[in-house]
Amino acid sequence: MWYKVEGDSQDGGAVISAEEGGGASIIWEEDSMLAPYSITFGIYGLGFHTVRYTNREDAYKGYVAMKQEYQNFIEDLELKCNGDAKAETDGICEWFPVFADKYPSDGSGPPTDTNSYTTNTVWEFVTTEEDGDIKTGYFQRKGELGDQD
Repeated sequence: MWYKVEGDSQDGGAVISAEEGGGASIIWEEDSMLAPYSITFGIYGLGFHTVRYTNREDAYKGYVAMKQEYQNFIEDLELKCNGDAKAETDGICEWFPVFADKYPSDGSGPPTDTNSYTTNTVWEFVTTEEDGDIKTGYFQRKGELGDQD
């Protein structure tokens, strides 16, 4: 369930700002310093991804697609993990970089069918700290499928 959040963005006017009870946030901005429209999607504690658009129609499509894709993903993940918090966290950590790659920062997305996306980008998780089964770190782009090492 998404909840409206009041407030303005740092450099533009937030048209729509919402948070999802599971820890996600999506912000629609207009007239920022970098683009006429931008959508920032994030998961608290993991990362944020901003997509810039040149027109309102594409920005709206991106906003709706990102929210729906996350909602579909999280509902599916909850069913698969059956309350296993570690499995849910691992699933989100695997999903987020693919999601970010699907919606390029230059606004060349969103795709028309969010259920048929594939990516050629290879990501790797870089561990910065370990405490038993819990790993802290970040994702970095490793390359594209078929790239030679």
